[in-house]
Amino acid sequence: MNIKTILNLLIAFVIVIALPFNSNAQNNGQETSGQEQIMDNSSSGLTITAKTIKKDPEGNIISNGEFDKLLASGEYLATPVIKDGKIVEAQLQRASKEQVAALMKMFENSSDEEIGRKAPDFEVRDLNGTRYELSALNDKTVVLNFWFTACKPCVLEMPELNELVQENKDVIFLGLSTDKKERIMPFLKKTPFKYNIIADARDIATLYQVNSFPTHYIIKNGVIKSKFVGLSSDIKDKLQNAINGTNQDSSKSKAEFTGEPVMLSPDSDIRNEKGEKLDMMQAVSMINSQKYTMENAVDKKGKKYILIKKMKYAF
Repeated sequence: MNIKTILNLLIAFVIVIALPFNSNAQNNGQETSGQEQIMDNSSSGLTITAKTIKKDPEGNIISNGEFDKLLASGEYLATPVIKDGKIVEAQLQRASKEQVAALMKMFENSSDEEIGRKAPDFEVRDLNGTRYELSALNDKTVVLNFWFTACKPCVLEMPELNELVQENKDVIFLGLSTDKKERIMPFLKKTPFKYNIIADARDIATLYQVNSFPTHYIIKNGVIKSKFVGLSSDIKDKLQNAINGTNQDSSKSKAEFTGEPVMLSPDSDIRNEKGEKLDMMQAVSMINSQKYTMENAVDKKGKKYILIKKMKYAF
């Protein structure tokens, strides 16, 4: 899970707390629930951007870099001010022990606990009218991709996902978009996506507790076998290994711990692809350039560390 995903989860966590008391939190003039706002945080513009006014706990305006550094420390949460469907201001507040515990519970619930469980059933139709009922596909491997058209990471990985479809004819690939059909159709004319596309799949995303995009699930015999969250430079290999039921190449000196959130701290053992040590600020700077991602890894001696890895894609 990369730093942007962690920051968005931190933000989404505070949105859940703050919105019931925030009169500006509206959707088409109606109050929305915390869960709906988490979805909106990812798919409808409720995210902190470079244009968002950032403030420290005392209310002083700070730079984007300072804001990201403090938020990534895990000691602060960001309280958003929402206007016209966008976060226009975000002020840091020091996180209490209870809030940190609740946040960590969110991470736990979105990762390992799902692996090995029966996948929630659903019935949908793709853009061509083909019907899919998950419980009727128990003899198939099913790959789910939760995405939306304005999600840059979702779009960047599509060429590799298309290759995956071409190379796995016996697998059912479902692309579950939170967008409506009217938005998806013109998008697909410019950007081919070979998954079986499901429009307006917000309810399915909620069913699977998806709060970050893209998110991938691999389901076999009705059971969740793997889950991958966020853009990854080797997503095709990860998905193919999961489809095949094989692990990453054990001869490699590094491997991701599937489902375990990546948490940067000043005490983290952080290294680049050459094995060189990095401090936290170097890592944050590289991640914020949007040219690098980070993942949990293990070296030849079995020691865990955080790998800062150059991405195949660039924003």
